[in-house]
Amino acid sequence: MLIRLPILVLLSCSFPAFAEQAEIARLIETTISAKPIERVPPKFPLRAAKQGQEGWVKMSFVIDKQGNVVEPIIEDSSGIKGFEKAAISAIKQWKYDPAIQDGKAIEQCKSTVQLDFRLQGKVGVTGKFYRKYKKINDAIAEKNYLLAEQLLNELLDKNLWNMYENDWYWLADAIYAKATNDKERELNSVSRASNGGEKTLGNDNYLYILQRKFSLQIQHQLYAYALKTYQQMQKVKGSEELIAQYTKYANNIKALISSDEILIRKASINERGHVNHQLTRNRFQLSNVQGPLKELEIRCDNKRSRYTAAEDSIWSIPANWGKCNVFFKGAENTKFNIVELANKV
Repeated sequence: MLIRLPILVLLSCSFPAFAEQAEIARLIETTISAKPIERVPPKFPLRAAKQGQEGWVKMSFVIDKQGNVVEPIIEDSSGIKGFEKAAISAIKQWKYDPAIQDGKAIEQCKSTVQLDFRLQGKVGVTGKFYRKYKKINDAIAEKNYLLAEQLLNELLDKNLWNMYENDWYWLADAIYAKATNDKERELNSVSRASNGGEKTLGNDNYLYILQRKFSLQIQHQLYAYALKTYQQMQKVKGSEELIAQYTKYANNIKALISSDEILIRKASINERGHVNHQLTRNRFQLSNVQGPLKELEIRCDNKRSRYTAAEDSIWSIPANWGKCNVFFKGAENTKFNIVELANKV
């Protein structure tokens, strides 16, 4: 089971000295992240084990002042509901020594984890999966998109995948989405296909997936995520030529984030009833809300707040709250714009 632990956060600030004094930097606030005491492993669903299924679940959660995990949110998964239920059940039993700020227990509000569900001895794809995968690829190559869609749906309905097959399925779906110019679907698929990395897809396919992911994230104004994908590319063996090509785009993103230009992301509530956005600035507002948007929750490193989703409000987040994600909740397919405004110093 692969677990990604939260990062230690240190918040510090230096003040300018008076003219007649030497400049002194003062540590005014130290935050020590929560430390795990007990992390109960999820129970592998019996039905999934019998069918040879494997999968993964990515979650965000809050660690309260007593060290309990509260309000877990499933950000994404390999698509198997049994694994999602098992992951939620397990994580609610985890215990931590709470985060400490200036000697006092505080909430740790921006924690993430991925739980992997693996069976021993499962390596590579099965012959049955390979034959279906080849038919999908052949149909896409022949531009028989109706057949390709049908075959993809048949394979998705069964969900009889191991980890390798999961990544290869979403690779095929991404290729289909690109061929049919469905950029939103392609972004979703490349994000899922990139989960296993080089081990499952091989070097060339993995670099292709990251390249498409980076490009699509920029097109969807997901700038913070695009910079993370760029960092992923840098770690892949043989990516030097690709990095040289994309460094200028990464630098352009950083310059855009630092500018006074307004950043707008078109967002839509997913089938789970929420959508997550990582802020690049500390001020934002909503516009062009189409549908029931119930509320938003801002989760920063060690602060969080919940609000009604008022379109005429501007949210200003103190810089010392650290990096922040916003979870928007509402009815599926509710559409709206997330407008990031220039930072106020």
